[in-house]
Amino acid sequence: MAAPLPINEEQRLNALRSYQILDTPPEAAFERLTRLSARLFQTPISLVSLVDGNRQWFKSCFGIDTCESNREHSFCAYTILLDHVMVVPDATQDPRFSNNIFVTGEPHIRFYAGAPLVTPDGLNIGTLCVIDTKSRQFDEQQQRILSDLAATVMDELELLRTARELSERELALRDILRSNSQLAVAVSTLSSGVIITDATIPDDPIIYANDGFCSLTGYAPAEILGRNCRFLQGPDTDPVAVQEMREAIAQRRSHECILLNYRRDGSPFLNEIIINPVFDGEGKLTSFVGVEHDVTEREQSRQSLEEKVQERTADLASSQMEILQRLARAAEFRDDDTGRHTQRVAHNSALIARALGLPETQVELIREAAPLHDVGKIAISDLILLKPGKLTKEEFDAMKTHAAIGAALLSEGKSEVVQIAERIAGGHHECWDGGGYPKGISGEEIPIEARILAVADVFDALTHERTYKKAWSVEAAVAEITQQSGYQFDPKIVEAFLTLPHREMI
Repeated sequence: MAAPLPINEEQRLNALRSYQILDTPPEAAFERLTRLSARLFQTPISLVSLVDGNRQWFKSCFGIDTCESNREHSFCAYTILLDHVMVVPDATQDPRFSNNIFVTGEPHIRFYAGAPLVTPDGLNIGTLCVIDTKSRQFDEQQQRILSDLAATVMDELELLRTARELSERELALRDILRSNSQLAVAVSTLSSGVIITDATIPDDPIIYANDGFCSLTGYAPAEILGRNCRFLQGPDTDPVAVQEMREAIAQRRSHECILLNYRRDGSPFLNEIIINPVFDGEGKLTSFVGVEHDVTEREQSRQSLEEKVQERTADLASSQMEILQRLARAAEFRDDDTGRHTQRVAHNSALIARALGLPETQVELIREAAPLHDVGKIAISDLILLKPGKLTKEEFDAMKTHAAIGAALLSEGKSEVVQIAERIAGGHHECWDGGGYPKGISGEEIPIEARILAVADVFDALTHERTYKKAWSVEAAVAEITQQSGYQFDPKIVEAFLTLPHREMI
């Protein structure tokens, strides 16, 4: 069933096309966002979908190969009718989509969640969506996160449009500058500041300034002509940028920069300057033309946008960490009746790290990352995880995959905690002598965080009852760890462990 057209379809399409983004090549910023969305929500597919007249075109597509599809079959065509996230828990049960070719055929969509991409004028031009082949729920917090990611997509689109418009304006001005060496008539009405300096006279005095330059700086023409443009500089003007501009002038080449300049009343502004040399018919340098305009507001907006993106990135990292911690707790509760194993291991890992003399910041990072060490067990069958007897070789091989799975779940994390957690998950079953898994590395090839956690993990596992074993005494557990020094464990870490109050660690 095709979605109805929005009542503002014409304006919406005009807004979409104003970004000049359709049918452009993939770009890293959008690829990162779909990849992050898929990983964050654990879906196989994530798309930045732009809904055109008769099609939806994907600026970024994670998990599928096609770059567009017919609008008639588009879930996103329904999302752009809304001002909130659209969630379809099971498409086979939704009359709008149950007969959709992408539900009955490849990729067999069951779950869909899409957040509108909303322009500053309030027009929905597309969506950021995540798709799964199995039905699922999508809570309010997840919807808020998806909306934030969609807003970040729009921030990227706005940045691209702004950059394109600036580039087009600069190219147009350069063409004008090259076509007339004096420009007195052509530039007199431009809102941008334009000056011409005489390159045949020492110190390049200004011989022309348009009204735009006078408005920009607050100076009258009589106060400008005959002076070098350095009079706009002040105590906080970047000397390196000034020197680069001087070198460009000395080398008779074009130059662009942003300088902190000062108006006649002393107020500072960020001045974007484009300088071009002008040559006569014989190739002799006659003048320089400078085009200048105030970009203070633009640069402040850019800085604000960067801070906003950083803030959203931090929020997303926090949300990602919370999701991973919940996965870790879910894995733990499947084979640990007390549900306290990860907390004890985190606490004891921090004690060992501190006893080793590691910096306190690193100690706390290890404490935060340690609970994720067995997150990969979420993918191990209960038949293996909860088996009371000895595992067969095939079962043990399956169990061992949890280390690599955990590292994969945590891979490409942006925060230091997640990066340490990845090293711990992938390395805490490696052995000092090279006899561990999944990679069989040895010695200091094993990350120190993983070597620390290996001791804390084994000590806790030995001293607590599991479905497949009785609890060992503290003395027996300490003796076993001591015996494995140099074989399973790093001797220096065992040495640090032996200095701790073991009975307080269970």
